[in-house]
Amino acid sequence: VAIIDMPVIPSEKTSNNIDNELNQFVSTPDVGTRFTELASEKGYMVMPNITVSANEYTLAQIPGSRQVITWAANEKKPGSVKKFDLTNLRVVARVDQVIPAGIAPLSEVSSGIRAQLLNEKKAEKIIAHLKAQNLTTIDAYAEAMNSRTDTVRFVNFNTQNITGLGYEPVMNAVAAFAPLNSVVGPFKGNNGVYVSQVTDRTRGNEIYDADAQKRSMMNEKAYRLQMQSIEVLKDKLGVEDNRYRFF
Repeated sequence: VAIIDMPVIPSEKTSNNIDNELNQFVSTPDVGTRFTELASEKGYMVMPNITVSANEYTLAQIPGSRQVITWAANEKKPGSVKKFDLTNLRVVARVDQVIPAGIAPLSEVSSGIRAQLLNEKKAEKIIAHLKAQNLTTIDAYAEAMNSRTDTVRFVNFNTQNITGLGYEPVMNAVAAFAPLNSVVGPFKGNNGVYVSQVTDRTRGNEIYDADAQKRSMMNEKAYRLQMQSIEVLKDKLGVEDNRYRFF
């Protein structure tokens, strides 16, 4: 099998046309207030509502985009728009809002809180509805939930990611402590409502070594503790971080 790898490199004429078009876009009188609308009309890819701190290295994982963050941090004027010429890439950025340092305002976290509350209320209603049906088997629950049964193996109390479910600590607890061959649930997890039945459990032969476990945890958390201690010292001493002005 032969493979021909040819990079696609735009001509100078194409690059100039793109730059001219973007310069005209940036100079549009109301681009600051109608940025998303105008960009969508032009067919540009719009990435709205990206929140970054002044000292982050990249914007949305775009290589070499630190200069965009530096400009936004120093500009601080909502509605400001500027074009940036990156390597093989053009970025037009707008400052939507400047969030003061400290505790995030409710307006910035309300959507996340709302989503979490909705999920919790939805789970409560689903659980109540299922319990009212007095179901006794996994298959009956699956039919009532318009779902299907599935099997996961090798789940223990330390499993961080369960195949097909993700991070669900409640399932770790069920796998470790629920009675064998008994239907458990329905109960709420991070990503849904579950009903479980443990069909087999094998006890490990390892001897728990508390000291070794402590050492392992300290080694894992050492870097985080170091970084957190620096932040605590900065807060206690009233140090203001202005690195964004210089890189």
